[in-house]
Amino acid sequence: INLVLSVFAFRDKTIVFTGAPRLMFPIIDAMNRCKRYRLIYLQKEAGLRLTLPLIKKGVIHKGLRDYGYSRDKCKIDNFKYKLLENFDTLMNSERLHKKFTFDEIDVMPILKSRIAYIFEEFIPSAMYNIVRFKRFLKKENIHAVVMDEDVKEFNCPLALTATSLGIVSLEYLHGVPAYFHAIRSLS
Repeated sequence: INLVLSVFAFRDKTIVFTGAPRLMFPIIDAMNRCKRYRLIYLQKEAGLRLTLPLIKKGVIHKGLRDYGYSRDKCKIDNFKYKLLENFDTLMNSERLHKKFTFDEIDVMPILKSRIAYIFEEFIPSAMYNIVRFKRFLKKENIHAVVMDEDVKEFNCPLALTATSLGIVSLEYLHGVPAYFHAIRSLS
């Protein structure tokens, strides 16, 4: 209820949703009663199977790939190169090895593959998404972002980008809206 009331502050504005489509039904139903919003559902890839019920409710469906890749690839590849260039320096840092010592045993060999994943895969992917999210949020003139979580690879950069642009980012509870929607539809 608090989320719906918070979102009502954005009348006549554009709001983007991301996350599990079925969990958004109660929020979208409440907002559609007012009919003064432009609602967009954003997905990494534009698959319609799960989002068809949202489209039937009048929500616009967008895929992130519609907001560029080719012109950003060089920028991201350059950033990835700089990260990997500094990876060996970081891994050989005596200070880092001292920080990750447990019971006088250096545990950096255990952590090296995890840190390598962060440098090689996670950070470049997040930077790539940030570039596309920034383009999407500006082009679509978004005023609020509503998501089911803000910690995963897709939503975390979206929340960070929205906040950096001065756009409100709201997170809703996973089970509560779906539970109340199910109870209402059963009665």
